[in-house]
Amino acid sequence: MRRDVDIYSYGYGSFRDRDRGDSIYSSYGRSRERERRREDEEERLRTEAYRRRKAAGARHSHRGRRALLRRRRRRRRRIRIAVTLGAYLLLLAAAGAGIYGISRGIRAVVQTFSTAEDDGADGTAESAAPQASVPEEKTVQVVLDAGHGGRDQGTSYQDVLEKDINLAVAKKTQELLEQAGCTVQMTRDTDVKIDNYERAAIANRAEAQVFVSVHCNFLESGEADGIEIYYDGGKTESGSLASRILREMIAETGARDRGVKTEDFIVTRETEMASVLIELGYLSDSQERQNLASSAYQEKLAQGIAQGVLSYLGIKI
Repeated sequence: MRRDVDIYSYGYGSFRDRDRGDSIYSSYGRSRERERRREDEEERLRTEAYRRRKAAGARHSHRGRRALLRRRRRRRRRIRIAVTLGAYLLLLAAAGAGIYGISRGIRAVVQTFSTAEDDGADGTAESAAPQASVPEEKTVQVVLDAGHGGRDQGTSYQDVLEKDINLAVAKKTQELLEQAGCTVQMTRDTDVKIDNYERAAIANRAEAQVFVSVHCNFLESGEADGIEIYYDGGKTESGSLASRILREMIAETGARDRGVKTEDFIVTRETEMASVLIELGYLSDSQERQNLASSAYQEKLAQGIAQGVLSYLGIKI
């Protein structure tokens, strides 16, 4: 895939260098090339500004982030305790002030049930109207992020586009997780472009437990295939999530296991929950490209992702 400018640079060479010769863009002309370079430059400047802010004192070390998360959890715990204690004290006050009324209410309820039981034989007693149950507010457990979208189509080979594969696998994963009882939110479910920082913000606003970003890989020269998963090195829980998902995906697909790795991606760095970025395979490999474009293989990928997430959440299928 075409990755964030501030973080994608491997020994194989810069992925930006590929843009000049990628045949998929040749028909767009030089104006398209200038537009893409402008987008890359904006992303680079945004990332540099972020790093300058962090260097000025806003950035937390891995240990600092863990301490921040611990403080947040303690603060939320104190709030829950205070609310629970307040409700308990209110109940005690109400019971103390209205004990006589409560006793009368209990006697009235007992008398009503006794009357209904006596009249129930001949059917003359009126049944109480059922009360509508108030549904509990569901907490989002999983946020699925289909990488790229819109004008940003990711990596590609002829008419096989990464953004389409990412969205197809993410939707299949969503269906499987919801069938298992999970509440799932998508960062995008149509072909639209969303900024990487906004993708992380969507997950943070939802207060999800798990964030999974789906992508495809590409190698300019040489040969490579298989599945690999990345996470932020400062999040231990993310490493556990990545290992579970990779194990299940390899078991489902039989693909090459390229391992769990750490990297400084925006979507895994800026999210506050366990988060991973999955590379489903290499579009540069002819066999893997054929697999990734297949709906049946996409089902296997989605099944592996879903089983890994459910295993991490402790939900049995």
